[in-house]
Amino acid sequence: MGILTRVRRIISANVNDLVDKAENPEKMVKQLIREMDQAIAETRAATANALANQKKLERKEAENRAEAQQWENRAAVALEKGDEDLARQALRRKKIYADLQQCFAEQVESQTRTVEALKASLDALHMKLDEARARAKLVIARSRRTKVQKKVARVVGKVGDTSAFREFERIAERVDDDELEVAAAAELDVDTLEEKFRKGEEDAEVEFELQELKERMAKESKAAKAGGAGKPASGETGM
Repeated sequence: MGILTRVRRIISANVNDLVDKAENPEKMVKQLIREMDQAIAETRAATANALANQKKLERKEAENRAEAQQWENRAAVALEKGDEDLARQALRRKKIYADLQQCFAEQVESQTRTVEALKASLDALHMKLDEARARAKLVIARSRRTKVQKKVARVVGKVGDTSAFREFERIAERVDDDELEVAAAAELDVDTLEEKFRKGEEDAEVEFELQELKERMAKESKAAKAGGAGKPASGETGM
């Protein structure tokens, strides 16, 4: 799957190395964040689509299982009436649906692995994005501080000590303001954390429903097998 290949490439990238080696670190980190945001959106859409396909396959599996059970019941009824030829035909039809059910079961298993891989990739992308955003703040703060230091150096070289000191104090206040802006931006990142918690709750709800479905299907299959095992015995008694 193309999206998984792209996601693995993004996840395996070393954000710090890419930023440190870039000619324009601030531009590079912003580009990385944009790419990760896009990858997250695409992965989320692919996960939703894969999950929908998984639900369809599970429904098909259940339908064919029910059909197979119905034809087995009909074979049992035919045996009770002493019609072995009709029972054989019913069992042949049962096999068709049982084979289809098995095919769909294998597809469900494969699709489940795909969904899990996409979910894991989505979580990893969110972590990588948090790393890139944290790196972005450091890069921006460092860039601003470097610009201030250069400006101070120019001022010191042009004016006397007293003027330079006053200018330095004024610039230092501006640096403090910049640091407050960075801190305020960090508080806004709470939304990203809340989104991860909401996603975790949604995933837990889906997993709970999936587990309920599996348990219900297992019980129905067990009950069907128990019923199928008893009916031929009564047919033999009647014969």
